[in-house]
Amino acid sequence: NYLFAISLPPTDPLVRQNLGTLMKSRGWVDEAISEFRRVVASGRYTVPAQIQIAELLLQSERWDDALEVYLELLAQDSSHPDIHNQIGLCERHKGRIAEAETSYRRALSLSPGHPIAMQNLLVLWTETGTGSAEEFMGFASDLSARHIWVP
Repeated sequence: NYLFAISLPPTDPLVRQNLGTLMKSRGWVDEAISEFRRVVASGRYTVPAQIQIAELLLQSERWDDALEVYLELLAQDSSHPDIHNQIGLCERHKGRIAEAETSYRRALSLSPGHPIAMQNLLVLWTETGTGSAEEFMGFASDLSARHIWVP
């Protein structure tokens, strides 16, 4: 592995991916995003790099930018519940409540019982006073049974 690693040129996408991961672990957000964008531009390892970019943007509360990347990922694979959940999170923080609920529900339709989507939907309903009491209690009971925080 070591010989393989040192044989790669510094511009190789795999080297850039690992460099971005290292920068992310050090908290160097913009530098990590820059490295991951270079990976995406190379055309290799694009999805893992895009996921890293989206996560960093989300953690930095750059909702519009994160949403843009998540929508690109969604265009490539619309069957991934985590992507729908993260889109819902971006939409919620942008104040787009209906779009957030739709995204969380899509995540749940793809993965019934998805605990993070359920939790995010409960938070949304708690914040906005929306959602049916019956559905709220069903989700809350399910999450409590799994020892997951309920708002």
